Formats: sequence, C-alpha cells, structure tokens
Amino acid sequence: MPCHIGADLCGAFALTNTIAIILAIILIVAGLVDVFYFGTEHMIFLGKKLADLIEYIAFWR
Repeated sequence: MPCHIGADLCGAFALTNTIAIILAIILIVAGLVDVFYFGTEHMIFLGKKLADLIEYIAFWR
C-alpha cells in the first residue's frame, strides 16, 4: 500500500499489534477501576448512549 503522507512518516503512525494490545489493556483496566470505584450505573448509561450513537451513524451510511 502506498504512503500518502510522506516517505519519512509512513511507519511513524502504524498501529502495530503491540500498540493495539497495550491500548486494549489500558481500556480494560480503566473500565474495571471505574466500575470498582463508582459502580455500574453510569456504565449502563454510557452503553445506551453508545448504542444511540451507533444507530445515528448507521442512519447516515
């Protein structure tokens, strides 16, 4: 695949497997800490809002 941002920056913004795994671990740990300290009520609210956002975006597709 050709690089459209310049030859010197092509590999600088690549999402490697290692970076993806680290980001996933950070998100999971943040979610667990949030649930542990604050409970699950607002996570349900955020999940409902995420579902609404996905439905809204799917409408524009």
